[in-house]
Amino acid sequence: MVEVDKYMPKDFTGEDSVTVSPNDFPSGELEMTRIDEVEIKSGFSAGQVKLVIEAKDGEGKLYSYWPNKTSIKTLADAYGRNTDSWNGKKFKLEVDTVRVRGQKMKALFALAEGT
Repeated sequence: MVEVDKYMPKDFTGEDSVTVSPNDFPSGELEMTRIDEVEIKSGFSAGQVKLVIEAKDGEGKLYSYWPNKTSIKTLADAYGRNTDSWNGKKFKLEVDTVRVRGQKMKALFALAEGT
């Protein structure tokens, strides 16, 4: 298992990788190149194991995406429950407003290819 606190996002996913956020994400299709899980060592999510997806856009630019449970379910429904089969599959990101602990905030959601 990877201890995420030991690595900066660029070290985990590659020198040119950009971690996506609701305020900064690619608008086009992304192709999954690596799917892994990491244990969060600090902060609100400390002790939790989270999925991280490395993906590239049509120009080869790398992104890292930490999907929420809804996005994981969406991708699993489309591509299967074993993430080994997700490599090479495509998805898009969209932003929506949700309530988290009583606060409105923006969140990213994955849409499987063709949805």
